[in-house]
Amino acid sequence: MKTKIPLSLSVTRHLAQAVLSPQRAREEVLSLAPGEARGRFALEGILNVACLQLKAGQFHRFGDWLQHMAALMGEALKKESLLVCLPKYAFLELVRCLPSGGEGLFYALRSPEAYRQLLEGLGDYLCQLACEVFDALAQRYGVYLAAGVIPTRVGDSWRHRMYLFGGEGEPYTQDELSPGAFARQAGITPGEELAVKQTASGTFLLLGEEDLGYYEYLKIGAAMGADVVVTPSWENPDVMAAVDLPRLRAQEENLFVVRTAAVCDGLNPVVSGAYGPVALSRMRDGIIRETARGEEERVLTARLDLDRLHGLVDLEVAQRSPELEAQLRELYFPEGE
Repeated sequence: MKTKIPLSLSVTRHLAQAVLSPQRAREEVLSLAPGEARGRFALEGILNVACLQLKAGQFHRFGDWLQHMAALMGEALKKESLLVCLPKYAFLELVRCLPSGGEGLFYALRSPEAYRQLLEGLGDYLCQLACEVFDALAQRYGVYLAAGVIPTRVGDSWRHRMYLFGGEGEPYTQDELSPGAFARQAGITPGEELAVKQTASGTFLLLGEEDLGYYEYLKIGAAMGADVVVTPSWENPDVMAAVDLPRLRAQEENLFVVRTAAVCDGLNPVVSGAYGPVALSRMRDGIIRETARGEEERVLTARLDLDRLHGLVDLEVAQRSPELEAQLRELYFPEGE
């Protein structure tokens, strides 16, 4: 039996466009007062990041949600954060701002069929709306904004596409390469390519939480120069996925992993955090900073020392044998790429 979603039955795409068009939403975001720390970011070689561990389902009006986001962004900017990360399904908060969309967030994640119905009914509109809103937020506050996944139509199928807004040019995007069971059952198809985003503040790699389970993705990303992996999450399925796996991957590949979760009523207590090589963590446990396991919304900020990270990577490369270096180059950059 199909799960009925009040949103998909009572709100058409045309009505949603009339109530909250993507362009109107963008204009409202750009009308916000800029953050106090705009343009005053950390020293060269240091990247300050902020994980917005959002509490899901608090607001029913776009204006209220926007003011709340402005307050959280301001808190992140007080710590001079240049990279701000959102949870996986942050775009679904916009669903609640539509007429009769109050229960849309939770109904959409109740079953794969419900999620599929949401995408079939409003997916294209939500993709455009979310891209306009999050891109405008990144521009208004002068940050890089990792906005979680925004379902994006590719041909006749849907992909969980992660977006990094901010900087010049088009946003950096990366499709989930190994979607989880829920997403696959909802019709989400896997991505086919892996790419990184090079900036003056670091080289970023977006990876889905399930992707983090495949060490090959991290190895390829590290070989492409990634030093910060951003992983949007939603809840904590277990400690291994939430904490141990990011720590393991950070140590294996000498890079930083930033994981951001959301607080949802009735779900497990969550944890968000920034992880890195053991040598760069204060307690030698691979944890740069993380939230206490609980059910509170908060802004977690962390200071990532990219210069020290690059020193560790250079040392490791210097200790490799020429034979091993040639094998790695052939594996990740065949035919002289």
